[in-house]
Amino acid sequence: MIKRIPIIMHLIVFIMLVAVIIMIFTTKMTNINSVSTNMYKFNDCWTYDDGSKVDFKNLKQEESFNVKTTIDSKYNESCLCFHSKAVELSVYVNDKLCYDFHPKFSKFFGKSYGYYIHYINVDDIDEESELKMVLEPVYSDGTEFIRDIYFANPAQYMKNMVNKNILSFNICLITILFGFCILIVGIVFYIDNKNRLQPIFLGLQAMVSAGWCIVETLIIQMFTGNSPVCHFINYFTLAVFPIPAIYLVAYLTNNAKSKAPIIVSIISLLNLVIQMIITLTTDIDYHSMLKITHSIIIGTFIFVVVMIVKAFKYRTISSKNIGIVIAAFTVLSVSGLADILGYYVNPAGDYGIVFRFGIFLFVMLLGLYEIKSLISINEENSHANEMKKMAHEDGLTLLENRLAFNEYEKNLVHSEDGHYIIVMFDVNNLKKVNDQYGHLEGDRHIVGAAKMIKTCFGEFGRIFRTGGDEFVAILDGKNLETRFERAELNFEHMIDEYNAEEHPPIKMAIAYGAADYICGQNSLGNAEELADKLMYEHKLQLKSKVD
Repeated sequence: MIKRIPIIMHLIVFIMLVAVIIMIFTTKMTNINSVSTNMYKFNDCWTYDDGSKVDFKNLKQEESFNVKTTIDSKYNESCLCFHSKAVELSVYVNDKLCYDFHPKFSKFFGKSYGYYIHYINVDDIDEESELKMVLEPVYSDGTEFIRDIYFANPAQYMKNMVNKNILSFNICLITILFGFCILIVGIVFYIDNKNRLQPIFLGLQAMVSAGWCIVETLIIQMFTGNSPVCHFINYFTLAVFPIPAIYLVAYLTNNAKSKAPIIVSIISLLNLVIQMIITLTTDIDYHSMLKITHSIIIGTFIFVVVMIVKAFKYRTISSKNIGIVIAAFTVLSVSGLADILGYYVNPAGDYGIVFRFGIFLFVMLLGLYEIKSLISINEENSHANEMKKMAHEDGLTLLENRLAFNEYEKNLVHSEDGHYIIVMFDVNNLKKVNDQYGHLEGDRHIVGAAKMIKTCFGEFGRIFRTGGDEFVAILDGKNLETRFERAELNFEHMIDEYNAEEHPPIKMAIAYGAADYICGQNSLGNAEELADKLMYEHKLQLKSKVD
C-alpha cells in the first residue's frame, strides 16, 4: 500500500522550504549592489509635437507619433530605462538614432511582443539636447503604454522593478508550486482511489491561473528576455482556464456525469485552436479575440454557479463542505470578473492585481480542504487494509493464511494461461515436539520451518500456512523449473544447517511434494492432489530413515 500521509507531509514541507528560499532569494535581489547613481524619473516631462502633455498610460493613437523632451549632460552616465507594452519605437537624440525596437518573432505568438523592459544608452548629450521617441502602437485600442521612465543605472532600475513586483511574483510562484504539489498528491491518490480527481484538477487550476498572473508581474520577462513567448503563455493559460475550473466543480459537487465540463472543454479548446489558426493566417491575432475568451470564462462562471446551487439544493455535497466550496469559488469568481471588468475600463492598467490574490486564497482554501479530505481517506484505507491484512495473515509465522490461500486459489482456477508449480509442505514430528517439549518449542519449530520455506521459495512465489504443520507454495515466473530445482537444493541444505546450528530437541524434518499446474492443460485440483500425494511419499521416506 502506498503511504500517502508521509508523501503529503513531505510535499508540504518541500513547498514551505521552496517558498522560504524564494523569499530569501528575491529579497537579496532587491538589495543587489549597484553603481551609486541617482534615478531621475522622466514620466511627466514629455510633449507631443503640438506641445500638449503626453499621458503614457493612455496612448490611443492609430498611427505612429512623436513624443519629445529635453535633457542635458548630467544624464550621460545613465541609461534611459522603461518598460512598454504593444508599442514599437525608435529613440533619437538631436535627430540621431540611438535605439530601434521593432522586434521580429514568429507570427504564432501574435502581433505584439507583450511586455518589454528597455535599457537604452544615450551618449554624447549636450547641455541642451532633444530626446525624441517615435512610437508605433500595435493595436491602437488603449492597451499600449509606456511606464516607469527613468534615467538610471540598469541594475538600479532592475532593483526598483523587482521591488515593485516582488510581492505579486512571490504569490504567483508559491501558488504554482503549491498547485504542483496538490497535483502530484492527487495523482498518487488516484492510482489507488480511482474516484478521487478533485486534487488533480485543483492543482491544474492553480498552475494555469497563477501561470497567467505571473506573466503580468514582468519579472519573468526581465530575467528571460523572451517577451513574445511569455505573451503567448498569457493568452494560452487564459484560454484553457475554464477547463480545470469546471471539472473541479463537477467533482467537488458530485456532478462528474454532467455535460457541462465536456461542453466547456470543447468550446475552450476550439476557441484556442481557431484563434491559433486565425493568428497564423490573417492579420487578426489573439488580442483582437480576447472578448470571445472572456465570454467563455464568464459562461463558465455561470455553469459553476448553477452546479453549486444544484449541489446545495439536492444535497449532493455535505452542508459543511458546500460552505468551503462556495467561499473558495466566490473569491475566484469575484476576483476574476473584477479583473475582466478592469481590463475594459482601463486597458492599460494592471488588470491582474485582484486575481493574483484571489487565486492564492482560492487555492489555499480548497487545497487545505483537499489535503484534509485525502488524509481522512488515507486513514480509512489504512484501517481497512490493516483489517484485511489481519484477516489474511497468519499471526505466528506472518505468512499468508488459509483464507488468503482460498482466495488466491479461486483466482488461479479462472486464469487462462500461465505455468505454476504447486508445492505442499508438512513439518514432521510436530505433535511429538508439542507433547514432549511444550507448545512454545512447537511454535519455535513452526516458525523455523516457515522462515526456511519463505527464504528458499518466497522470492518467486506466494507462501501460505494452511494448517498447524502444513504449508503451500505456489510458484511462478520465468525459468520456473530451473529455479525450483535450485531452491530445492538450498532448502535441503538449509534444513541441515538449522539442525546443526539451532540444535532443536527433535531434528527438523519437512516433507514436501511438487506438481506442475499449466492453465488449460490440467486442473488445479489435480495438481494439488498430486503434490499432496508426493509429499506423503516423501514423509514416509523421512520416517523410514529415522526408524
